[in-house]
Amino acid sequence: MDFDVFGWFNYLLDSIKNIIWNVLVDFVEIIRDLFYWVFDLMLGFGDVMMSWVSSFVSFPSSIALWAGLPPDVVALASNVQLDTALSIIISALVVRFVLNFIPLVG
Repeated sequence: MDFDVFGWFNYLLDSIKNIIWNVLVDFVEIIRDLFYWVFDLMLGFGDVMMSWVSSFVSFPSSIALWAGLPPDVVALASNVQLDTALSIIISALVVRFVLNFIPLVG
């Protein structure tokens, strides 16, 4: 039985090449998953901020917080749905902040 040194060496090099390639592919997937995780955290932060603004500014449940304002101002804020407007503004700021971190977009 003859031992093929060149075949064994070729097999060893192919195995090392496959291992290095798989490590690089896994590293790219880890970086991509990290990006998705950070993106999800930022959107979650925006969601928390919107719920906080909605609970703080909702009318008339928090009317005691607005007692120092004239009734006309409170009625106007209620009519223009200030809580919804602030939620939209905060979500737009969060989206802008997230898009600034994406190359070639922000």
